[in-house]
Amino acid sequence: MHHLELQLSQLSGKESLEEIYLRDRCSYLFHKLAWIQEFFDRKKLAQELAYLVMVVYIYDYIDRLGMRFADRILRSLSFLQWELERFRPLLGLNTDAKIAMAVALEYAERPPDEKEKIAELVSTAYAWLGLARTRSFSEVEERKRWLYSLLNSEPEQKRRKLIEGSDARELRLVNIGLAVTEQCPNSCTFCLSPWKPSCRERLGRELEEEEFRVIADEVIGFADSKGLILTLTGGEPFLEMERLKYILRHAKTRTDITTSAWWARSEARARSTMEEILSAASENRSENFRFTLQLSLDAFHQEVRFERGEFVEHVPLQAVANVLRLAIEEFQELELVLLTKLTCYHDPLARLLRLMEELGYSVRLENTSVEPGIQVSTGVPEKGILQAPALLRGYLNFGKGKPVLVFYTLVESMGRAMLLEEFEYPSLRAQVEELLSGRSLRLPLTGIEVSDDGHVYPGAHAMYTWSAGNVLEESLEEIVERLERDPLVQALAEKPQELVKIAEEVEPEVRKVLKKASSPLAALYMLFETPWLRLYLTRRLMGESREEAEEEYRRYREKYSGG
Repeated sequence: MHHLELQLSQLSGKESLEEIYLRDRCSYLFHKLAWIQEFFDRKKLAQELAYLVMVVYIYDYIDRLGMRFADRILRSLSFLQWELERFRPLLGLNTDAKIAMAVALEYAERPPDEKEKIAELVSTAYAWLGLARTRSFSEVEERKRWLYSLLNSEPEQKRRKLIEGSDARELRLVNIGLAVTEQCPNSCTFCLSPWKPSCRERLGRELEEEEFRVIADEVIGFADSKGLILTLTGGEPFLEMERLKYILRHAKTRTDITTSAWWARSEARARSTMEEILSAASENRSENFRFTLQLSLDAFHQEVRFERGEFVEHVPLQAVANVLRLAIEEFQELELVLLTKLTCYHDPLARLLRLMEELGYSVRLENTSVEPGIQVSTGVPEKGILQAPALLRGYLNFGKGKPVLVFYTLVESMGRAMLLEEFEYPSLRAQVEELLSGRSLRLPLTGIEVSDDGHVYPGAHAMYTWSAGNVLEESLEEIVERLERDPLVQALAEKPQELVKIAEEVEPEVRKVLKKASSPLAALYMLFETPWLRLYLTRRLMGESREEAEEEYRRYREKYSGG
């Protein structure tokens, strides 16, 4: 049974938004408690200490969610068979007071000095595990803005000059992405680039539409010359309908549009929007052009939140259903793909299938591909945490219209996703360990991304940290030719483990940082974030002496980051 079948089996009737909210909050809590328990088991620490830490965390968690959810949360934990009700006096207290009260309730007969020592142990463990910390994106956002300001800094300019005479190795690109806009109406908790506002804030001025068309024409022409898939992303591309329609009229290769479908909240709005893009595409005369509409559907886009006393679905599932129904009934020429992510939360695709059945469709999932090596965990009240192999892809057959491809991918620990817990999504961290242990891997560059300000980023994972150039200043051909000569790109394809060894020469703690990455590629792009380390890696790969390269590295690091 793959993970979607497991989650479908758990659905019993239509759920309210409150039920979905509480189910996912309980799922998070189950996994967090399991994570705490695993830590105590690994360290061989006293189970009595682990129990008190978890009790305090449960009541801290309830306080963060709100007192109104206390009964439901405690009932969901009944399978643990703990006497949680007697700890209710912890509600509303600060963490230190919670710890003192929990110890007093658990060890009422112990002398005061002994209880004080136990409380100190609990407090130390609580702090060590970081359980009192709250998530804040501000530090990540500030760093990303700072890195963006360094894209064309002196060390990067020097690095580009340095590699001009290097031997070229042909890149075998598959796709090129174009961010139609970086703005987005959503605020998903796993977004790669939520820190990027309008071009005005990044460039200090508005981007003229003529300039965007220069960018678009350059991308379209390059995709045509290389036979690449063109992917239109954002932000949310449908916020810039005129730009979107311009590309659909002029693209010369397969073009994929990725959207959250936020614009389809009403059937009328969905119909008019779909008519607009299909009309623009119908004007395209290229025989190699076709396009697909890719709808994001996952636990983060469809997250239910409790805001201002109401339960709100971030991007309503009904919006996706509206697009599906119209594609089946009215716009059968439109090719649809459902893009989703593997997480520990309940899969919105399961709810979507039930919703489509309620609308009268007979839904079949066909031609599935399952990856037993990737396990998806889900928290189930009264049963704990269940594991199932990941479904990677399949086709939804609705009895009419084209089958809809369902394609699952992994969350990457970049952007806002850096704040997610490791247990919230399956990852390739085992492969990261292999990379750090020196195992030989190959990670060839297969795609590039062009932002709406013209910057060209090598690979989707490198977005907004390492620009290879700007198409408003030079052609994509010139920029890609530079990438073909770039020792960093060549090392990714031939000996990525060498990059870690070289980075350790100047950053001895780098392995500890990279261990947190969700995949080998994400780990390596973390190395490329600062221009002075990129320059150092490049010089060392080109055979220059460590002493001179290190002196330059430290000079630039001091200049731009204060050390």
